[in-house]
Amino acid sequence: MKNHNKYSKRRSRTAWAGTLLSMSLLLVMLMAGGYFLLNIERLSKQVKEQVELDVFFYDSTSDADVKRIEKEISAQPYVRNAVFVSKDSAFATVKSGIGEDHMNLLDENPFQASINVLLEESHVNLDSVEAFERWVLSDNEELIEEVYYNKSQFESVNESFSNISLWIWGFASLLLVVAVVLIFVTIRLSIYAQRFTIKTMQLVGAKSSFIKRPFLVNSLLLGFASGIIAALLFIGMSYVLWQFSPEMLFGDSAVESITLAGGANQNDFKIFAILFGCIVLGGMAISYLSTSLALRKYIRIKTDNLY
Repeated sequence: MKNHNKYSKRRSRTAWAGTLLSMSLLLVMLMAGGYFLLNIERLSKQVKEQVELDVFFYDSTSDADVKRIEKEISAQPYVRNAVFVSKDSAFATVKSGIGEDHMNLLDENPFQASINVLLEESHVNLDSVEAFERWVLSDNEELIEEVYYNKSQFESVNESFSNISLWIWGFASLLLVVAVVLIFVTIRLSIYAQRFTIKTMQLVGAKSSFIKRPFLVNSLLLGFASGIIAALLFIGMSYVLWQFSPEMLFGDSAVESITLAGGANQNDFKIFAILFGCIVLGGMAISYLSTSLALRKYIRIKTDNLY
């Protein structure tokens, strides 16, 4: 009898250890999917807010009028930044880029004074830009020669990130379904391994609530431990990826801002804290519900059907 009890306990510990490992790995997958999903939104915001448009002035426009228009543009709530660029500044910038020898061939400065405008993310679309163009030109046609922007750039930046977000949302949803099903099956197999213990407790008169209590408590601890292990594994994976292949995450230009290990800042820690809380609570909820459903079956099952 002693040997049987020892074997039963050892088998139970092995089953729960296997369940803990399986849940941790599945939760790591969910955490990675969620992290990329949250960061694609931030990456989209960063890229969109770098798309520029320029307001070019006639040479006859006075500095006072330019300053007035600059203040009016800056005062708009959808404008993130507006910077005046004088003719001399534009000439100096191009000169430093292509070389002084080439610029010396010009008899005069061909550039125009302009205002470089960056819009808020929500207004980086063609409709908003066209509305801005109509607004800034109204009553200023004699001062402003042109509002220049790349139409295809404003169209493609939204379309590209919409497609990427759609694919990631779809993949994340599929991953969530698969993870929940696999966790449920894993826990059910673990409960199945203890079906004789459950039936024995029933036969000696234990109530269902008494039988369920230790299993449900263990399920909550299992979900909590799995979430902690998943978070630690994710941090380790992020660190290794940053050390050896950071360009795998959205390319060289963006990797520093979206990896926890490489671009750690307040926003990174906030995102990680949200994911950590969701993974731990989600793991506990999935573990609890899966255990409850499995216990319900094996508490009701007849003795003849245990084999």
